[in-house]
Amino acid sequence: MTDTTRVRLRTSGGFLIESVDVTPMGEGRYRLEEPLAMSSDIAMHDVIETREDTSGCLKVTRVVESAGFRRLEYDLPRESLRSEPVQKKLSEVEQLGGNWVVLMGGILVVNVPPSASWELWEDG
Repeated sequence: MTDTTRVRLRTSGGFLIESVDVTPMGEGRYRLEEPLAMSSDIAMHDVIETREDTSGCLKVTRVVESAGFRRLEYDLPRESLRSEPVQKKLSEVEQLGGNWVVLMGGILVVNVPPSASWELWEDG
């Protein structure tokens, strides 16, 4: 089994750098083991192809294999994020094999596995 490692990835047209855990797949390819915070084009568990730039960062050149995770974003007040109903829903997504992160104090990013049907707010 290949170990994960932390790398610096350059995404979003080369302007943003994020540190993320990846699993090396060989030949400049990596599987993302966590979602990128600032790129909605690349999802958790996608296999990406990279090349090293002059600063030592890995620049994403393309997604080789999509894992099919859906990225959902919600802009919520802090008190809503801490509420029992929202925490219960976030626990559900983790049980389904997904994950979530809060950015900038109120942007909730949820990564839902392809096999799951999940929404924060139920219709009806």
